[in-house]
Amino acid sequence: MMNFFVVFCLVSTEGLRLVAPPESGQPTLPPLTYVSATKDTAELPRIYGEGPQILGLQNCAAYREQNLNTMEIAGMPNSGTNALWRTLFNNCIVPNEIASKYPENHNIQWQASFGKHQYLHTGKVENKDSGMRYYGKHWRPMSKEKLIVTLVKDPVQWMASSCRMSYFPLFNRNTDTCPSPVSQVTGQYFADSTRKTLPKMWADYYGEYFQNNDRDITISNRRGGGQPALMVRFEDLLFKPEETVAQVCGCLGYESKRGEDFQILESASKWGPGHEKASNRTQTQEQYTLKRSALLAHLSNEDKELMKKTFEESNADPILKKFHYDWSNPGLALYKTLNGKSKAEIEQLLASQDWGDEDGERLSDQEMSNQEMSNPTQ
Repeated sequence: MMNFFVVFCLVSTEGLRLVAPPESGQPTLPPLTYVSATKDTAELPRIYGEGPQILGLQNCAAYREQNLNTMEIAGMPNSGTNALWRTLFNNCIVPNEIASKYPENHNIQWQASFGKHQYLHTGKVENKDSGMRYYGKHWRPMSKEKLIVTLVKDPVQWMASSCRMSYFPLFNRNTDTCPSPVSQVTGQYFADSTRKTLPKMWADYYGEYFQNNDRDITISNRRGGGQPALMVRFEDLLFKPEETVAQVCGCLGYESKRGEDFQILESASKWGPGHEKASNRTQTQEQYTLKRSALLAHLSNEDKELMKKTFEESNADPILKKFHYDWSNPGLALYKTLNGKSKAEIEQLLASQDWGDEDGERLSDQEMSNQEMSNPTQ
């Protein structure tokens, strides 16, 4: 039975379309726009606790002692990795003697050398001296001597983003209800050989980075050592970018721009097919908690129970606790945020893309249909 009790007191979510229908053609889109940090007045919603929440800062002194000086970006599609890269690229102050050694005179790379959306474990080491990792059909440099900055997003918001704009095959996806029913909407994530539910996908991907935080970074990968890495919260990038970037840049000993000099990406962080409806940063800030409440109202009790079980069995509860991703009880916030909103308003809200829904080559609806027909079984 769908859990719409609270919503019926406000507005029914039954029949809401959660994914905007595709439109033909692509408009001419404006260039990226930035604003000064002095104009940034939005506050981090209370549901996310204090910020920034960054995992791995305790290792930064060791990274500096090892003279690590390169950052690479990672994270799941729709987590905001392009926005993170552009924000770090434009605001970390890297000494010329370091920056000049890298392409485009910058040592902050837009993705990890093994692929920013790939699992941390992806590939294998040919031998302890090769420094290479196998990915697909190609040998690529390992990132042991680089700091991987991984972006994590509220799983409820990420699931909805993946329904709106998917970069991997999703099966049994009803555009009117996705991500519900959670048990039926499954996907095949890049390196996976089997299908998983969206919560399982999220837990597996970020679980590797979370567990990596406890490994000894001074030991080689071959012997089970840790990968130099930070986990950064999307919500901090969205609401507290100046503080977040200062801590990430500072991890490698770099200063960062502040105040009027700090440039916040305001426009959607990637243009291209499938991105023409993306909200800018201010729009995403204004509707972020409202959208979350509407999504929680849309999930059934069965959906929430499955998510709870999946996170428990995948040992993902510590991740949820660390980043204040409490999705189980919307409570009074749901009433306050949805009260007075019409069905059409909520429908339009849920169909809108976030500022971070922009991390790869989107699969078209036809490609999704072809994938499902070619893989008819779970």
